Amino acid sequence: MATADGHAPADRDPAVAGGGADVPVKSPADDTMRGVRAGAAGDLLPGLLLCLAVTAAAMALQAAEEHLTGHPYVEGLVLAILIGIAIRTVWVPGARFRAGIAFSAKQVLEVAVTGSSTSPGVPSASTWR
Repeated sequence: MATADGHAPADRDPAVAGGGADVPVKSPADDTMRGVRAGAAGDLLPGLLLCLAVTAAAMALQAAEEHLTGHPYVEGLVLAILIGIAIRTVWVPGARFRAGIAFSAKQVLEVAVTGSSTSPGVPSASTWR
């Protein structure tokens, strides 16, 4: 059934009502997480290298802290998070960095946090998910 102008009503339009051809629905998360799901090393590499540079800076700061005070008062993991916050405050990484940063923020950070809180050879809680 068509309206006066010859178009199908919205509730009968196959693309709207789902009664005809399958039209893929795209969510905003599809664009931001595409590189993470694809797993392409080329998509992840720029962001991973940026995170690696932040990690190296944090490790250097922790080593300097230990050298100066004899004890690490602020661990490298915390320093890395603080450095990342400082960088993000003054510079917004471009689209080419997003997939690697997202991967690092989820996968690598989880391994770093759970791995640093367990003893070698002892399975962590994340092992049993």
